[in-house]
Amino acid sequence: MLGVVADIVVFGAIPKVLSYRVPEGLQPLSGMRALVPVRQSTRVGVIIALKSAEIEGLKDIVSLIDPQPLVTQEIIELLIWCSRYYHAGIGACLALAFPPLLRKAGVLADVGEEDGLKEHLPLTALQYSDDQARAILTIGSSLDKRRFQTYVLHGITGSGKTAVYLACAMRALNAGRTVIYMVPEIALTPQTIARIRESIPYAMAVFHSGLSPKTRAEEFLKAARGRARFVLGTRSAIFAPLMDLGLIVVDEEHDGSYKQSDGVPYNARDLAVMRAKTNAAVVILGSATPSMDTYARIRTHDSALIPMNSRIGKAQLPHIDTVDMRGRAEILSEELAAAMDETLAKGEQCLLFINRRGFSAAMVCPGCATVLTCTRCSQSLTYHKSRSAAVCHYCGFSLPVPEICPACGCMDMRPLGLGTERVIAEVAQKLPQARILQMDSDEISSPRKLGAALNAIRERRVDVIVGTQMISKGHDFPHLTLVGVMQAEQLLNMPDFRAVERTFQQVVQVAGRAGRTRPDTRVIMQTLIPDHPVIMAITRYDYDTMLKEEEYSRRQAGLPPFAYMARCVFSSLTGPPLEQTVKRITKTLTLPGLKVMGPALAPLGQLRGRHRWHILLTAEKRATLHRALTHLEQAKVPGHIRVKIDVDPYDML
Repeated sequence: MLGVVADIVVFGAIPKVLSYRVPEGLQPLSGMRALVPVRQSTRVGVIIALKSAEIEGLKDIVSLIDPQPLVTQEIIELLIWCSRYYHAGIGACLALAFPPLLRKAGVLADVGEEDGLKEHLPLTALQYSDDQARAILTIGSSLDKRRFQTYVLHGITGSGKTAVYLACAMRALNAGRTVIYMVPEIALTPQTIARIRESIPYAMAVFHSGLSPKTRAEEFLKAARGRARFVLGTRSAIFAPLMDLGLIVVDEEHDGSYKQSDGVPYNARDLAVMRAKTNAAVVILGSATPSMDTYARIRTHDSALIPMNSRIGKAQLPHIDTVDMRGRAEILSEELAAAMDETLAKGEQCLLFINRRGFSAAMVCPGCATVLTCTRCSQSLTYHKSRSAAVCHYCGFSLPVPEICPACGCMDMRPLGLGTERVIAEVAQKLPQARILQMDSDEISSPRKLGAALNAIRERRVDVIVGTQMISKGHDFPHLTLVGVMQAEQLLNMPDFRAVERTFQQVVQVAGRAGRTRPDTRVIMQTLIPDHPVIMAITRYDYDTMLKEEEYSRRQAGLPPFAYMARCVFSSLTGPPLEQTVKRITKTLTLPGLKVMGPALAPLGQLRGRHRWHILLTAEKRATLHRALTHLEQAKVPGHIRVKIDVDPYDML
């Protein structure tokens, strides 16, 4: 017997689409949530399709939760594509588009401000630089034509990219279309939100994980019900349920936080291009240091480049001096210490960048070379002097720092390496009058604390900021005139083929915090490898040279963006059976055109008590890579072993 059948995806771990009969009296639509029976329980799912089909043996939908769809068919199709491309469960993918509260059966009151121009927010005519005006004109032409186009806005720090984004957003909104504006996680501060609210006189919805569950659901409903046509957020904003998208902005597109590491490993930047193409919209990928993946799109004519090479007004990029730290034991070089003293004497601010929390990277015994390590992860414990503890930054395990070596009894355990705490101690000793602010995730643990810290900097209640990458992008401090980079080569030692690219991006971004409004600023970069090509490129802000050298080495090695890659991580509580299973499965991956690297113990060989092995797969053709992954998914794996597939990986640990 034929009847109306609903294909429904249940939130959670159920890996397939389930079909249910639609009882008489119900009028479901694709995108609505529904209560459905699953085994002995009732679960929440989303209707993804309706069809006429055989209904014998099918269970009935219990009830509909929503009076109208919460997501569009376009979003549903995007999530189905994510499931296939990232080899992830369809239920887990669908959950990406819904805030946690709406994955449950409750109905939230439809709240939010009505869309429309807010009369109390006056629009002011802005004066644009020549670079800004050209960018707005070029992007505006595509917006007016309602034509899909990807633009790479390569603008140096301080060139005014944000003003371009907002001008183009206003153009799309005034034409009746909708806008998604994405920023990296650490850049979405209350100040950022307030500044953009002041520039966009339309109702706005904000998407990010720092909001309460109820607020996240309310912001989602603003977009779903058409009460807000502008969505500002982090990577999850790419799934905002907006109709008639006209513009998607991806600010700091090179930032790794657009790639999700847990759960479904999607990249919001790449999905932005897909959504824009589906909606005949424009996508702007903006950065002072674009990723090689993005620049590869320009080479294949999939994207258009818009350069912005000048800072606003009289400001200039700060001069970068390199200090050779070979053979020098001090933490602050004489050059950097003198520059800091001079800067503070003028009533100006300094920023010291060190990309590691704690006091030191490890505690080492000088007698037997024993290093304190985590009992659950193959990682040394970071010494936190403020807590008198050695802490694992991966699983949270900690122990009091022992007075004697647990291996040989030596009574002289010593800290090795640098962290924010150790740099702060050195600054306090050399510049006792300085007011020091620590900006890392140990100290800045909430959006409220981050907002308070940024206010303290802008109000000049701070002289020296010592921070990690939290402070390296998206902030403008008018009185910051000196930046010191500690251990500039630190990222180069990571087991990551993007290490050179990331080093360049990180140091140039943090250097860009200085001199945003004035010409008399400088950067001092301490390094053990002053002659390394990437260090020399940084001192000249020479992105093109870094790009060419990286392009050559990656082409030779067959690495992204000149090949497609997936990383497969196998983990288990027991080591030897895991190794045997990984080696067995790897031997079966023999497709023509497929290159297999490994199997090998992962750089982080143990994490939270689980042993880890990995393999890297590369191929010149995307189809070859996905055939190999499908074969791997079908392989017999013991129940105690977990397999995580990461397509287009960023995390190589």
